Amino acid sequence: MQIRLHEWRYTNIRGIGSLEVNLERQPNEVYPITLLMMPNGTGKTTTMSLLRAIFSGEAEQWSPQQVRDFSPGPEFQNGEFRVAWSVADENKIKRYVVSLKLDYSNGIARYMTSTTGESGGLRDGWDPPNLLKPLLTKEFVRMFIFDGEVASDILDNKKNDAEGAISDLYHLNKLDEFKTEVDKLVSRKQQEKESKGTSHHISRLRNNVDSLRGTLQQLQTKESKLREELEQMEVRVNELEDYIQEYLSKNQELKKEEERIKNERDALSLALSNTVQQTLEILRQPHLVSELFSKRLNFLASSMRELRLPKSTSKQFFAELAEQKYCVCGRPIGEQEKKVILTQAEEYLGEDEFGVMNAIKSSINDLTKQEALLPDLVNRLSGLLERREELDRQWVQNRTWLEKSGDDQIREYIVEQTHLEDRIKDINHDLELLTTNDPSKQHGNDLNWKNNIPICRDELEEAQRRLRVVTDTARLVSQANLLKDYVDSIKRFALEKLKEKVKNRTNNKIDQIIKNDSLRIKSINRYLMLENKSGASVGQTLSIAYAFLASLFEESSYEFPFVVDSPANSLDLEVRRHVAPILPQIFKQVVVFLISSEREGFVESFYEMEGGVQFLTIYRGNNGEVFNYEGREIFSKFQTTVEG
Repeated sequence: MQIRLHEWRYTNIRGIGSLEVNLERQPNEVYPITLLMMPNGTGKTTTMSLLRAIFSGEAEQWSPQQVRDFSPGPEFQNGEFRVAWSVADENKIKRYVVSLKLDYSNGIARYMTSTTGESGGLRDGWDPPNLLKPLLTKEFVRMFIFDGEVASDILDNKKNDAEGAISDLYHLNKLDEFKTEVDKLVSRKQQEKESKGTSHHISRLRNNVDSLRGTLQQLQTKESKLREELEQMEVRVNELEDYIQEYLSKNQELKKEEERIKNERDALSLALSNTVQQTLEILRQPHLVSELFSKRLNFLASSMRELRLPKSTSKQFFAELAEQKYCVCGRPIGEQEKKVILTQAEEYLGEDEFGVMNAIKSSINDLTKQEALLPDLVNRLSGLLERREELDRQWVQNRTWLEKSGDDQIREYIVEQTHLEDRIKDINHDLELLTTNDPSKQHGNDLNWKNNIPICRDELEEAQRRLRVVTDTARLVSQANLLKDYVDSIKRFALEKLKEKVKNRTNNKIDQIIKNDSLRIKSINRYLMLENKSGASVGQTLSIAYAFLASLFEESSYEFPFVVDSPANSLDLEVRRHVAPILPQIFKQVVVFLISSEREGFVESFYEMEGGVQFLTIYRGNNGEVFNYEGREIFSKFQTTVEG
């Protein structure tokens, strides 16, 4: 399936105004490569955000403020970003035009989709091809509408899902759909059994299962919405922070103070983490918690030595001896002797108790003679927490000074950021209660199957087990579960093979791009783990990301356009020369956003290509209007001195 990007149009969009960017060299045929010179301040970041929204459908979830941020000014009530793209499958080409309508007055974004062909027409909403919909998630779209932030996320264990991208791109999610069909089959068979012998008991069990299943789906939907809201808010907080930092750069005194607080807070967080870890380790060793505990443990050890505990012979020895005809001393054992032996055996420990006592005695004897460290750690923790509170107050005070010294816009940003940060804390708390499987937290917060996913899932499994027994479908369910286990095994095996293949390809391409450093991918899970390294430079990270993407899409049945912002910004000249020829190999269509300082070492190979490269330059005139020029001559002469 080939996806091609044909054009996009801005109408009343921040930083650009109204403009058209056409990527076609002739009708319905796009340039394989488009280099787009788009200086800072002409809407490059805005364009990347809008393109992602077009392909992911995420704009319907934007907050009113996010929508209004695209407005060029208070006099504009509406804006629009429209993208034309095509999908070719089995020699059939269908053209899609997705319009993102921005209502600045009400802070609302909505989509309209039009298509060509017999089933074409204009429809409300975001409506890409059904085969593409499962792929076009926010996370996956970032893999081909790409920038440096995505590159760093690929190596970040908290932000990326490289494994998920492989699974989606190579259709492994189809196996999950097969498992869903198996569940539907089992459910139909259970209902058939019920219809033949309906009883009040079966109906009650079925209703209980349906109720629990419905509740579980509601809780999982709630979790999904909370996580989506959390992600959107975190993105927005980062955007606001960028705006605030840009404003702070105008007031060096406040900026310097904020950097001091931030650096000290980071160091304090590390110290708190280390101290908490030490405290937990101490709490697992009673003799280090308190001198009283240490004395009592020593008293227990001495008492065990005096009483010679545990005894060297166990109760089981005498129980077995009583059943013999002769004692170990050779005398016969009659009823009277047997009775005495069994009575005396009660003074000895059983084999299980014997082992426990030995373990206790051994543990006490192994205790190191150390002074109780807990009081010192508690005092240290208290001091660190007090300092954190003081730094938090200083942070708020510094932001308050910034508010007072700034304009209305910066005050709005700070207020919005504070509100979002409070909401983020609430969401994290709600997610913790919703998803925790820690029994102490579940009990301490009075959680039950109505408000906690793990508890609800356990209740559902037990209810389904009871229903299976009553409806006599236990064997069918067992076979279905076995089949699903096989499917999971196949998926895991296929995924591991694909990850290994992509990893090896990535390492081969890294060797071609980065000549002077030994960088290898050790494994691919949610992120790319480097071998024998905890991180990489910005330039190395970007190179690794390109190598991974080239390997990821190399044998996929999907051909996406690749839109990349500042692909050479952090690369030295030598690496740029190696990266540039690789980009056209990743995708059949490449759109590259550049600034003039990135040309050197990067665009030379594109100058040598005949006919397949489009050179566009977007430039702001003296009156503020933005123009779009096509041609290599203007592109090659455009200088940094006129950017901004």
